[in-house]
Amino acid sequence: MDASGIVITVTDAALEKAVWFRSRDPEPERLALWLEVTGAEGATFRYNMYLDHLDKACSDDAVQHHNEIAVVIPAASAPMLRGATLD
Repeated sequence: MDASGIVITVTDAALEKAVWFRSRDPEPERLALWLEVTGAEGATFRYNMYLDHLDKACSDDAVQHHNEIAVVIPAASAPMLRGATLD
């Protein structure tokens, strides 16, 4: 993990849902939950959340491992998401 440590908090409920969606893929262990900021209007951000291969993460992206699933936050999004909670 880069992006200077833990970026977001992920609740157990959110992790459970992500693991369930990931389990529907033929190779679930290769997938991570990606969360990125796609735009902003004033102080309000627009987000994109999706499953994609963990090995696509760059060295400066934040990769947080949560039991059964990794969460990837692209480096450009990390400052805007720092301190957020995914629920």
